[in-house]
Amino acid sequence: MRKHYETSFKEMIIDLYNHQKSITFLCKEYDLQRSLIYSWIHCSKKKEEPEVAQSESELRQENKRLKRELENALLDNEILKKAAMILGKK
Repeated sequence: MRKHYETSFKEMIIDLYNHQKSITFLCKEYDLQRSLIYSWIHCSKKKEEPEVAQSESELRQENKRLKRELENALLDNEILKKAAMILGKK
């Protein structure tokens, strides 16, 4: 019969692994299969990846916005320079 492990237990094992506990140690200590622990670790990393991708997407959007803002500021600066030259000639 297949065992079912609570999410909190899985997270605890992943946390122990992330804090330098070896897979071998975890297998012996908690009577788990290596492949099961690797599977949990892999799944936990997959869950974290979309946040990174979303963050990257947000950074790209902000970068585009800042580039447009810079372009507008440079254009305003050029207009002001030309206006100052025109007013300076009078």
